[in-house]
Amino acid sequence: MPIRLTDRRQVGATSLALPPFGFGAAHLGGMYNRVSGELSHATIKAAWDNGVRYFDTGSVLWSGS
Repeated sequence: MPIRLTDRRQVGATSLALPPFGFGAAHLGGMYNRVSGELSHATIKAAWDNGVRYFDTGSVLWSGS
């Protein structure tokens, strides 16, 4: 089944609907290594230009607490 970035899926019992595919951007903030502003910008622009509209900028998925 192909993923269409124009599709939306409802999040639980909320009215929020997100695309089935998102871009995890925590690494662009230096989570693992330093990333230049130019490379970060080019990466986000490439994702946007290719249809990505959901960007997750959280620094941790789950801290365990």
